[in-house]
This record gives sequence, C-alpha cells and structure tokens, in this order.
Amino acid sequence: MSELSESLIDDCADELGFLNSDQEEEMDEILDNLSHNLDIVPMFRYSYMSKVPKTLTWYEETFPDYDEKRFRQLVRCTKLQFDSILSKIRSHKNFNGRNSCKQFTVEFQLSLLLYRLGSNGDGATIQKISCLFGIGDGGTINKITERIFEAILSLEPKYLTWPNSAERNTLVEKTMHELPYLVGYTDGTEIELAEASKIDRDVYLSRNKIFALKLQTTIDYTKKVRHIVVGYPGSVHDARIFNECDLALNPRKYLTEPQRIGADSAYKLRTTLITPFRKNSKELTATALFV
Repeated sequence: MSELSESLIDDCADELGFLNSDQEEEMDEILDNLSHNLDIVPMFRYSYMSKVPKTLTWYEETFPDYDEKRFRQLVRCTKLQFDSILSKIRSHKNFNGRNSCKQFTVEFQLSLLLYRLGSNGDGATIQKISCLFGIGDGGTINKITERIFEAILSLEPKYLTWPNSAERNTLVEKTMHELPYLVGYTDGTEIELAEASKIDRDVYLSRNKIFALKLQTTIDYTKKVRHIVVGYPGSVHDARIFNECDLALNPRKYLTEPQRIGADSAYKLRTTLITPFRKNSKELTATALFV
C-alpha cells in the first residue's frame, strides 16, 4: 500500500472513530476498496504509457520504400515537395540548439507532422500515431508538432506577401482580357477537425455537416497564395470572414483604384470586390435596356 493510500485511510478512520461495531465493519470494507483502487490507479497509468514499443523500424525500413502515390497518401505531398520543405526549415533554431542532438532527425519530425495533419478520425489519435512511428505518447508528438509549426511559420514573411504596386500592375495587365483590373481571386474552404470541439461544439459544424475551421485564401492568376485568413469556426459564412479581414477594412492598403479582387456569388459586391450575377437576379431584357 502506498504512503498516500495509508494517509488517506488513517484520516478517514480518525474521523469515523465514533461509529458502532456494525458501522465500523461496513466502513472497513469501504476503506479496503478505497485502498485497493488508489493503488491500482498508478499501476494502470504507467503500464499504459509503457505499452508503445519505441522502435523506428517502420519509418527506417518501410517508409522510404513507398512509391510516389503511397508516399503522397501518407504525408499529403510529393517527395520533391517534402525535400523542398525540409531544406527550408532544417536550419531553424529549433533543430540547432544546445540539446538538438537529443531530438529525432528533422526528416522524421517533418514526416510525423505531415502524417498527423493529413489524418483525421481514428487515424489522427496520438496513440495510433505513436504506435506507427514507434515513439512515446507522453507529449513527444505535441513537442514535435510545435517545433515544426514554429519553423514553417517563420517562413511566412518570405513566401506569403501581397504584391506591391508594380506587381499589381503586371497582374492586371496579364488578366485584362479576362476581367479588367483584377489583382487576385478570393474564396473560402474548410479544414476538417480531427474531433469536435468540447467548447461551443455546434459553432464548428459547417454547412457540409463536418466540424471544421474556415480558411479564406486570396491568390493571383499564377495560383500563388497572397493572403490568408484562418481560424473562424466552420459555421461562419465566407462573406463575413471577408468583411472582417484587412482586405475589406483597409482596401487602399492593398489596391489602387480601380483595381479589385474577384470572388464567387457567396460574397457581397463591393467597389473593390467583383462578383458574378446571382442565379436569382432578374435578367435584363433587350426591351428593358431601352426603356
């Protein structure tokens, strides 16, 4: 019996010293059960934590031999794209500090994170990921996730930039024959959550009946991402996200008149946001044009 168990039971016995013999017998049985349960809890805790066999056999011997299709299914990018990301984050301070030699390789950490991001449902649980990659589930996976995220986000100023005045003029010139003065295109999508939020659960339920976060992306005609807004719960409408983002609140910071952004009919028409005619709008007839 642990010292904690003995202490708790002794305290209970002192407090219950006024009981008669029948009551004491019943209470003794309850205290015995309490003692047994208190001793079992830490046993289960540590035996559970030690169940994961810490071996890198699958990662070292099987993962490298997957063909391009299977590799992409696992980490959601091609091998070439993986190597490109790896080369850009390898020099980050998270992997070159005093205790970095104690970490898994950067390749391993990036593979684990991309696999985690590309999984959902039961496949995204910490326990299943730890079993597949052969590492402990006592916080290691979350530490790896934080390291890789921090390294990737440090690249944002270099790769996520709004076009300057000269770039915007070039973009407009290249697309003038399609839609005049268009700098980019905006639309929203959903990032499905691995599990429903425990707080305000219904707010994250999207119109597609999945629990998700919203992502709004603005790209130019070359498909280069120029601006993102992420973090709104799934039930929020695309139009609201745009109305509350800096592109709408401070348009002259991003556009020079008469430049504008294109969007679908879910958005509201603005002087700086061009949208198509809605399906339920009244079509103008030739007669009406001359009335």
